[in-house]
Amino acid sequence: MIYKDIKLTENELSDALMEETETNKRQLKGIAKRIVGIIAVMMALFHLYTAGFGVMVAVSQRGIHLSFILVLIFLLYPATKNACTDRIAKLDIFLAFLSLLVAAYPVVFQEKIQRTAHLPIETMQYVFGWIFILLVLEATRRIVGNQLTIIAIIFFLYCYFGYLVPGDLGHAGFSWKRIVRHMYLTQEGIFGIALGVSATYIVLFVLFGAFLEASGMAKFFNDLSMAVAGNSPGGPAKVAIIFSCLLGMISGSAPANVATTGSFTIPLMKKIGYKPAFAGAVEAVASTGGQIMPPIMGAVAFIMADFLQMPYWQVAISALIPGVLFYFACFVAVHLRAIRRGLVGVPSDLLPKVKDTLFARGHLVIPIIFLIFLLVKGYSPMYAAFYSIISILLVSQLKKETRLTLKSIYNSLEKGAYSAIGVGMACAVVGIVVGTASLTSIGMVFGEKVMSLGQDNILLSLILTMLTVMVLGMGVPTVAAYVIASLIAAPGLLKLGIEPLAVHMFILYFAILATITPPVALSSYTAAAIAGSNPNETGWVAFKLAIPGFIIPFTFVYSPVLLLIDASALQIIGALITAFLGVFMLTAGLEGYLLRNTTLFERIIMIAGAVSLIFPELYSDIFGLLCSISVYLMQKNLARSVHA
Repeated sequence: MIYKDIKLTENELSDALMEETETNKRQLKGIAKRIVGIIAVMMALFHLYTAGFGVMVAVSQRGIHLSFILVLIFLLYPATKNACTDRIAKLDIFLAFLSLLVAAYPVVFQEKIQRTAHLPIETMQYVFGWIFILLVLEATRRIVGNQLTIIAIIFFLYCYFGYLVPGDLGHAGFSWKRIVRHMYLTQEGIFGIALGVSATYIVLFVLFGAFLEASGMAKFFNDLSMAVAGNSPGGPAKVAIIFSCLLGMISGSAPANVATTGSFTIPLMKKIGYKPAFAGAVEAVASTGGQIMPPIMGAVAFIMADFLQMPYWQVAISALIPGVLFYFACFVAVHLRAIRRGLVGVPSDLLPKVKDTLFARGHLVIPIIFLIFLLVKGYSPMYAAFYSIISILLVSQLKKETRLTLKSIYNSLEKGAYSAIGVGMACAVVGIVVGTASLTSIGMVFGEKVMSLGQDNILLSLILTMLTVMVLGMGVPTVAAYVIASLIAAPGLLKLGIEPLAVHMFILYFAILATITPPVALSSYTAAAIAGSNPNETGWVAFKLAIPGFIIPFTFVYSPVLLLIDASALQIIGALITAFLGVFMLTAGLEGYLLRNTTLFERIIMIAGAVSLIFPELYSDIFGLLCSISVYLMQKNLARSVHA
């Protein structure tokens, strides 16, 4: 076996991380590139300043945030894929100025708007409102895609044409003036909670990730993963899991994480003997799980904390055990497959050493530890992110190879802003969905329908909710899928008496898993393009790998102890033992290997026992343990007889 280029250089990692996944983004040069870069840096500096020296009132903070986003989108993303990408069209320059004008109006005239809230909307406000809504939809189409734009349009039209909808889902209808005011001039529409979270928390953590990357954290993750797992059976696949987990919990974008780490890990997996579809699937699943892994969990956890009115650190701690279970299942799958197929790791002499890696860049972990400390101590995410970024600037100076220069700081501000506009735009447009729910009560009605279809049965209601979230999550960002699903599905589940945190975590899991679920699996398709495999085959292999992840959310709904809700130490230990054993047996059953290849009968027993173990009840645990022990003894006895 020949191994080449098993370590990415620092420049290669930087280039991979900074590469945009959108193919239609303009590649500007000269003065246009510098002007757009300055606007991006101004956006980043605005958010850093308000985080460190006092956030503005909600409308101002959100309005300025969205103004930057709209301007950057129209300057960076052309209207069509066939448009010229090396210069900015005059129409887009006009749209950028127009979006700045209409987005700034609620900020500049907020006192007047509040004072006249009981009066009919003014003509200029009405015109500005229509222009603003259309610009938001167009900007969303350009950077996020058609699916989310169409969903937002359907909800928006439902506000007016709801009187035509038969049954309980219909309503009396609202005038266009009422709808436009609600979406444009209140904090229950586009300028609502989702955009507020983007304007305060999300953008800062994106900047935190950009500064970490500039200091060499990605190379540290890469080298550490290779040093720890590269030499074990199927080592590159395990490196993909560790590397993607570490990077994904900071980046928060599964497809972007696949494009970044997959360009390195997928070719390595193929070199040692994994099939292209399996290599792509491993990377897709590993990259997707970063959004459910503390401490940062991408962007959605901040919105969840805001919805639940609880500290972010509490959400993060509750997500720890399910997140570890998810990655444990993936790790077991690649390990068993490697043993079954005799796949070796990378030779030790070609791998970096743990000691050398920690000595060279181990100090870069300090900002992450500092961030966790601040969050656990109860400081706000804004405060924690701001001072953690400051800590990166200081810690990076400890070593020459990690030292941030003025140029790298400028680039981090610029790239961080660019990375934030996609999720920010998604947060803005789901404000239309949120506004529709608050105006028409569609969320409560839909929740009651789910309960009615589920006949007040928790399991059936959970399955219906899962299917709803999966459909919503296909082709739209996780943030949008989670917000929409939590509005229309969470009320029904809450009425069944399920813990609010468990309900929202359940929805979050399936919003994330939708990105690896066929027929529309964005993460799997991105990985397939790198692996040179069939996208549908890669998607189905990823789906199979992630099956334990589909069961885990049902587990913590029935047993909130896995979310550390009202649990004693003894209960947590017992639940951990049975859950990890259950996940191991389920993965082994799906892979068809334990001590040797399993028979169909053994696989059935293993899967049945695994499901019983994952749901922590006394009788189910006893049944699961008996199934596990019996399969183990059967395999061990047969192995002895073969060797004899």
